[in-house]
Amino acid sequence: MLSITPASGSSVPTTKAGFNSQLSDGDFVFVGDSAGIGKNYIINGSFQVAQRGTYSPSNALPANGAGYGQADRWRIWVPGLLGGGTCSRAGDCPHTDEGYALKLTGATGPAAAASSINIATRLESKDARKLKNTNVTFSIGIAQGTSYTVTANIRAYKAGAADNFTTRTSISSTTATIAASGVASSVTWTFNPGDCFNGLEIEVELPYSSGQVVASGDVFYWWEAKLEIGSSKTAFEYPSYCEELTSCQRYFEQSFVDATIPASGLTPTTKAAFVGYTITDTIWRSQQISFAVSKRVSPTLTGYAPIYGGTGSQWICYFSGYKAGTFSPTLSGVDAFMVQQGGFTGLPVNVASEGYGHWTASAEL
Repeated sequence: MLSITPASGSSVPTTKAGFNSQLSDGDFVFVGDSAGIGKNYIINGSFQVAQRGTYSPSNALPANGAGYGQADRWRIWVPGLLGGGTCSRAGDCPHTDEGYALKLTGATGPAAAASSINIATRLESKDARKLKNTNVTFSIGIAQGTSYTVTANIRAYKAGAADNFTTRTSISSTTATIAASGVASSVTWTFNPGDCFNGLEIEVELPYSSGQVVASGDVFYWWEAKLEIGSSKTAFEYPSYCEELTSCQRYFEQSFVDATIPASGLTPTTKAAFVGYTITDTIWRSQQISFAVSKRVSPTLTGYAPIYGGTGSQWICYFSGYKAGTFSPTLSGVDAFMVQQGGFTGLPVNVASEGYGHWTASAEL
C-alpha cells in the first residue's frame, strides 16, 4: 500500500476535489470516474471500426465465429424476415454527434409470421472474468423505422467453456420499449452476470409479431453500446480510432482497405505485397507476414487472388510475368504467417521476387 506522509506544517488532501484544487500547470490530473465515465468492456461499442464491407444478414443464428457484419465485433441475424437487407457501419446516424452506428436497411418481413432483428457482441474470458459476480450496467441507443412500438428483449448469456459459445447458458434478461418511426430510444439495464468466467454475450432482439410488416424503407440504428461495472450508466466516451481498431484486430484483420468486402480480383494494398523466393523450380515461398496485432488464438487464414491473375485463393509471384500458384499458409502462432505456393514449372531456384495476394485472418468468438 502506498503511504504519503506530509511535510511538517502541510497536509495531504483526502479527496480528488482536494487534490485538484491544489494542482498547478504541469501536475497530474484525475480522469475516468471523476469525470463520470466508466470503462467500457464492449469492444467497438462506438461502432467506429468497420474493416469488412457491407453484410447481408441470414435468418439463422450464426455459427461461432460467423455472422459479423461491417461493424467489427457485432453479429447480426434476422429470423423470419424474407429479405435480410444490408448491414453497414453508418457515418450518418442522426442520433449521435459523431454519426457512428450499426445500420440496417432494406430488410423486409412478412405479415403472416413473426420475425425479429437480432444483434449481439461477445466478450472473451480474459475480459469477462473481470465482471464475475459484480453488478454491471449495459446501455445502448436504438432507433427502428417501423410504424410499431416494439418491446425489445435484451439478454445476457455465459459461455459453456472458455471462449466457446457452442453451449451457452442464459444469465439474465430484461425488456425495453423502443419507439416507432425512427425516434431514438435509450436502453439501460443493470444485472449481475454471476460466474461469467468463460465468456459473456449480450444480445438485443427487436421482435415483430404476426401482422407487423418490416418494410424495405425502414431504417434501423444501434449506437453507443456500453457495458460497465456499477449500477448506473455513465457518459459514453469515444476512444481514439487507433485504439478501437487495435482492439478489433485481435479478432479479425484483413489486407484489404477498410470497408471492403473480401474478394478476389482486387488491387493489392501494401499489406498484400510481399518479397519471396523460390525454394525449388516448382515452389515459391513468401517472407514472414506479421499481423498488426497478435490474434486471440491461431486464426483461420483465407487467401484471395489479386487483380494480376489467378482465381479463388491463388496468390501471384512474378518471374518474367505474373504466375499464379496454390495458396498454402503456415502460421507462426498468433503473430505471423507465411505462404508457400506450388504448381509452377521451370522457376529459377533460390531467386527472390515479389508476390501478391490478399488475405483475411479471423479469430472471432
